[in-house]
Amino acid sequence: MNASFPPPFQRSIRRHATGDGSPGPNVYCDVSIQRFRAVSRYLPIMGLIATLAIPLFATAAARTDETIPAIGQINFFGYGGIDLRAVEMALPIKVGEVIRPDGFESTHDLMVQRIKTVIGHEPSNLEFVCCDDHQHLLVYIGLGGSTSHTPPFYAVPTGLNHLEPVALELYRQEMDALMPAMQRGSAGEDDSNGYALGTDAELRRIQIAMRTYALGHGQELENVLRASADPQQRMTAAALLGYARRSPAQIRGLIDAILDPDSEVRNNAVRALMVLTSVKNAQPIKISAKPLEALLVSGQWSDRNKASLLLDQLTTTRDPQLLHELRATALDVLIEGATWHGDPGHAGAFVILLGRIANMPEEQILRAPRESELGEMIEKARRAD
Repeated sequence: MNASFPPPFQRSIRRHATGDGSPGPNVYCDVSIQRFRAVSRYLPIMGLIATLAIPLFATAAARTDETIPAIGQINFFGYGGIDLRAVEMALPIKVGEVIRPDGFESTHDLMVQRIKTVIGHEPSNLEFVCCDDHQHLLVYIGLGGSTSHTPPFYAVPTGLNHLEPVALELYRQEMDALMPAMQRGSAGEDDSNGYALGTDAELRRIQIAMRTYALGHGQELENVLRASADPQQRMTAAALLGYARRSPAQIRGLIDAILDPDSEVRNNAVRALMVLTSVKNAQPIKISAKPLEALLVSGQWSDRNKASLLLDQLTTTRDPQLLHELRATALDVLIEGATWHGDPGHAGAFVILLGRIANMPEEQILRAPRESELGEMIEKARRAD
């Protein structure tokens, strides 16, 4: 019996299933550990692991029972032209394993070394994502093969623009509150107002404060997001701008940040746009698919994840030109994401996009397909005009 897609795609699935455009409750189920790099300078973390900062470990030194969740799945992307089986055999980690905080850095370095030995270069991305519906860690490995390309990111801004300390503190508090909310099983989210409000009481309190701040500082947030040389300032501005009053300037600022040179800025901007575009009875937002198509083939998992989610929303009308462009520029990438074994949640948007390219009925593509059905969907997408 097929199960429907689990979070974080429930918002998308419910919108299509009900047909009324209501976003339904979302779930913070795709919290990338790398996201917490955004606030690492403010946290007493144990270590800065290459591009990964793990505030989950902040109390590990004091609590010997603190561990990273067990690995639930290991999935790959950007592996065009690469012997994937050889990479899998070389990995020093396996499903079910628990990596202790004091061994994370060495494990990360060993993964990079062994992958490089097999493919001749370092992986484009090692992403550790919390969590699946069993509270297990998800590992995504970008291999930088022929299905991976660097998007045309903008040059790093050079301005001295900066936010008030209270803005940085609000963002830090939100990041701090995310993981405990997930661990308590209270990570639901209401996007119906055009900005995210968690069902967790502490998280919601912080987000209401973010909304209050953003309503009075919209211009400041737009200026910092556009011009600040400091990525910490820009990523905070992107997150808070999603809580500002809905306006053409707000939306334009977030759209411009889709190709920001910093991955966390991009993540926050696209996520805010996802929430804004999901609001029922609001003025439709016009977003060019070009930058999202570029993110879809990126070597960074967060780029692919957020681009797929927003493109899911943008293709609900099944615009034939957009679907044709996706087939022409990213079909193999969509197939990679749709076939992430053991993680139907994060594969969901990729499956939906493939199904629309294949011109299959919505009700058929909104449930997690069996392997044979997915194979049929892929073949139909390859043959689509």
